[in-house]
Amino acid sequence: MESIDAVDLAGRQISTGSWKNQIVIINVWATWCAPCRRELPALEKLHARYRHQVRVIGVLQDNVSDDFARQFVKQAGLSFPIVRSSEEIERRLPAILVIPMTFVIDRAGRLVSMFAGEADAAALEKEIKRLSSTVPVPSTP
Repeated sequence: MESIDAVDLAGRQISTGSWKNQIVIINVWATWCAPCRRELPALEKLHARYRHQVRVIGVLQDNVSDDFARQFVKQAGLSFPIVRSSEEIERRLPAILVIPMTFVIDRAGRLVSMFAGEADAAALEKEIKRLSSTVPVPSTP
């Protein structure tokens, strides 16, 4: 999968291409979305628990102001990076069918699973454990 490059709400440059040999979870969400709000704490727990082998990135698909988005993220207690959705990001991801939508990328940079709608935290954790136990195979150019 092509690298996703963006600036997060804190002003830091984010590049999934620099996260070599790590599992990447990309969650597309919005502040107005009730299922999104329900799954954010589970994503934060996964981010904290698997911090050394998994990168979580939130893609905010919402028209709220940056100040509102930052306040929402702070109140939700999220520490993983949040970036705004863009045409570039949406071109690099498969079709976003619903919100929330979660994509799991293996350590070789391949998209291995997708969750449409509210992701089941147990299923995500099972996928992380499965991918953590496999030897990474280099992706083909």
